[in-house]
Amino acid sequence: MDDTQKLLMRRYLLGAVDEGEREQVEERFFSDPEYHAELLGAEEDLVGDYLESNLSAEDRNLFRTHYLATPQKLQSVQVTAALLKYCSTAEAETTRPEAFTDFKSQSKARQSSGRNWRFAYAAVAIAALIIVSVTVALILRKQGGPTESDISRELRELNGPQSASKTAGASIILLPVSLRGEGESPNLSLRPGTEVVQLILVLPRDDYPAYTITIQRDNDAKPYTVDDLHPTNTAAGKALSLKLPAWFMRPQEYALEAKGLTPDSALKNVAEYTLKVHP
Repeated sequence: MDDTQKLLMRRYLLGAVDEGEREQVEERFFSDPEYHAELLGAEEDLVGDYLESNLSAEDRNLFRTHYLATPQKLQSVQVTAALLKYCSTAEAETTRPEAFTDFKSQSKARQSSGRNWRFAYAAVAIAALIIVSVTVALILRKQGGPTESDISRELRELNGPQSASKTAGASIILLPVSLRGEGESPNLSLRPGTEVVQLILVLPRDDYPAYTITIQRDNDAKPYTVDDLHPTNTAAGKALSLKLPAWFMRPQEYALEAKGLTPDSALKNVAEYTLKVHP
């Protein structure tokens, strides 16, 4: 494995890659056994460098904010640190204390004198935690739920020219916040079996040939965007029809914003909407 690939693996583990690089790493992880093993080793090295305080300030910050963001990985690192502390204490009982002033010297001593059963246990346990950490994370990304790119692609397809055949199983009319006031958000409950939800966003005025809608859910880091929506006539006036997959509509608060496309391709804010989805 060359240095470029090793650097890519570390950047991937720290969440510092773009989507193309992420997909490259994940595809090889599942298809190439050698690469699979290399990535697990890279994660073990990364955790070791963190525990030894060998990471740069930037990488240490990424490690804390990205790598430790999931409960599984946080627990993995905490248990690893506890195991190493236990091994250090146990070994110090039978070995000169000055030989184990830090984790690096412990490693050198173990390499020269051989590992006793405590260190072997720690190594096996740490390796198992690393394997669970990286494999579960990637399987969840592959099988447990859609990625950001999956969601964006689904939103485009549902609201594209060929989406007329996808009939909504539930719909709700949303008035702009400026018209309905700052009261409680409209409520939507989804029946079991609903696959597509249609939001009808009433426009305060119709000044633009096309609109962009941004959708912000409570737990998302950034909003999703649906482009090139065109107004239609409804009983409530000019409105935009926005279709969303039912699995996207988790029980929480939603904030939506309509922006009009100007002749010079700029986007101008038109209206804001809110919605609360219940189980």
